[in-house]
Amino acid sequence: MLNELIRQCRSVRRFDITNPVEPSVLSQILECVSALPSAANLQRIRYAAVAGDRALSLFSGISLGGYLPVDKKPTPDVAPTAYIVLFAEQRESDPNLFIDIGIAAEAISLSARELGVATCIVRNFKKEVFASLSNGKDLVPQLVLAMGYPQERVELIPVDEDASLKYFKGDDGINYVPKRSLDELILK
Repeated sequence: MLNELIRQCRSVRRFDITNPVEPSVLSQILECVSALPSAANLQRIRYAAVAGDRALSLFSGISLGGYLPVDKKPTPDVAPTAYIVLFAEQRESDPNLFIDIGIAAEAISLSARELGVATCIVRNFKKEVFASLSNGKDLVPQLVLAMGYPQERVELIPVDEDASLKYFKGDDGINYVPKRSLDELILK
């Protein structure tokens, strides 16, 4: 079951704004974070959840679809209807914190997908747009999870002969994501 959930947990960049994610669903999604592993058990990540009109107003603060041509990039009419933002204190580069952030992002994404909510883990965002969500605490946004009910289909395909790993939106509207075969990934 987890293997299938992982296959379904793809980055979605177009969301159904007529069916917003409710704050109660965000609370359910976030139930997992207090049990997550953390380097040295420091538990340094803090989370801000945003839904409704405030979420729609944050769309200009993110960039989605870096590989997509301009005419295929998401527009405000398919914007995320919720966000979960991961915060931490600003420190020198700390690889353990980055590992914790990755673990948290994946756990939240899987938890969301289990409830039918799609996510896109966004590293390309304007920190100043999301900084106000820290409620005055001395924390810096580290990662943004854009969320909503999907309005696009994502399909995994084998890496083609030119070995391009860039995802693309086909003429059929499907977002195709090339993935290497298991034989290529496992060292023998």
